[in-house]
Amino acid sequence: VGTKTLTLFGRKKAGLGPERWKALGNGHRRIQKDPGCAECLAHHCRNDFSCLKMIAPDEVFGLLLELLKT
Repeated sequence: VGTKTLTLFGRKKAGLGPERWKALGNGHRRIQKDPGCAECLAHHCRNDFSCLKMIAPDEVFGLLLELLKT
């Protein structure tokens, strides 16, 4: 439908990350941080979901503003 999206990804595990679940088409944005986990255990995270906590609200807001301008 032509709607651009911003997606926040935490998981790096094969089959659960952006390579499988990214938005299709052009103009979409994503944010994914790498806290250096050796293994992603998804719902049983041993690192207090730091991959998601590393994403700053200001970063999300800034990217959303960029999407709105295009």
